[in-house]
Order: sequence, then structure tokens, then C-alpha cells
Amino acid sequence: VIRYIIDSKNNFPCSGTHLFQTITDFQNMIRFNLYEGQSLLARNCKHVGEIVVTNLRPAPMGFITLEIKIEIDQNGVLEAHAIDNQTNKKLPVYID
Repeated sequence: VIRYIIDSKNNFPCSGTHLFQTITDFQNMIRFNLYEGQSLLARNCKHVGEIVVTNLRPAPMGFITLEIKIEIDQNGVLEAHAIDNQTNKKLPVYID
């Protein structure tokens, strides 16, 4: 499923957020691909990297909701942040 987090018409600097939920019981990480482009098909967009959020607390499927924030600064440098909405705890995020 493709989710638009930052509209392609935005100028730098810009940011966007989206909520994600765990999809399995006791999931300890979330991994998703990041694409640049306007198509709804990933194959028509440029793969920018993979975002990995780690150290999720043990919980049943769907219980953990994460707010993922993607920021692009004035130089085009991308940063990602994740917050557990129930605890307001910041979680480690890696961009590959």
C-alpha cells in the first residue's frame, strides 16, 4: 500500500507525518520502503531507501500506533522520526 507523506509539490524545507500500526502480535520493529514520485505504482517511482523503526514494546497486533515524521531540510537531506503514540516515547529510526 502506498501512502503519501509529503506532497511532491512542496518546496524544501518540508515535512509530513503518517500513523502506522503493528500488523503482527509482539512485533518488535517496523520496516518500510521510501519512494520519491507521483505514481501509485512503486515501480514507476524512485526508491530512496528503507526506514526501520526498532525497539517496539511487546504488544498485541494493532495495539501500537506510531507517528512517523519525515523531514527534508533546505539542502534536500532526509530525516525520519518515530513516536509511540501511547507512551510518547521516541523510538530509534534508521534509514538504509
